[in-house]
Amino acid sequence: MENFEENRTQDISQVEVLNSLSIFFHDIRETDVKFLYHGTYNVFEVKDRYIFRFPDKYFRNALGLELIRNEIKMLRFLQNH
Repeated sequence: MENFEENRTQDISQVEVLNSLSIFFHDIRETDVKFLYHGTYNVFEVKDRYIFRFPDKYFRNALGLELIRNEIKMLRFLQNH
């Protein structure tokens, strides 16, 4: 059974993704980045090792920032459990 998210294409350009990732990976190439799916986030696998998420275009605002802040708090809480 396929999920709605599995049928959605990314809503962020590959150029935006590569530019954002170049902060962390100075030698990043397009072939290093694989799009996985798009739901609330656009999810990419990078260098067959890392997962990066970029917010859906409708969450690139104050609401999206609040969602990310809440997620950071939750991850900090969970890291020791």
